[in-house]
Amino acid sequence: MTALYCSLLENIGISTAFITIPGHIFMMFDTCVSRYDYREITDDRSLFVEKNENVWIPVEITLAGEPFVQAWKEGAKELNATLSNNQEVGFYLSTEAWNEYVPVTLEEFGWEPDVPTKGQIA
Repeated sequence: MTALYCSLLENIGISTAFITIPGHIFMMFDTCVSRYDYREITDDRSLFVEKNENVWIPVEITLAGEPFVQAWKEGAKELNATLSNNQEVGFYLSTEAWNEYVPVTLEEFGWEPDVPTKGQIA
């Protein structure tokens, strides 16, 4: 789900990154808000990451179906807990990861499905 969410955001021009912590992976995205203007998003500095001079929002993707703010707060909570325990955290920009792990695509082979008629569907 993390890779899919990153791909969807990247497809509409939002930069994303994978966050790895021991035994888990989640993501963050670039808000394109300068780190100096972080109050446009939140006054709580524990809820975001400063990367490449911008504010990035961590998101726990496993909370799909829950309010976005809950997934955001959980992502920040997991990240901060890992950092405060001096455990290893990895940040990997999606575009850089795709250079090493090339997306898999299917070969075109000219097949098209038979489309049923309206009568067959009825």
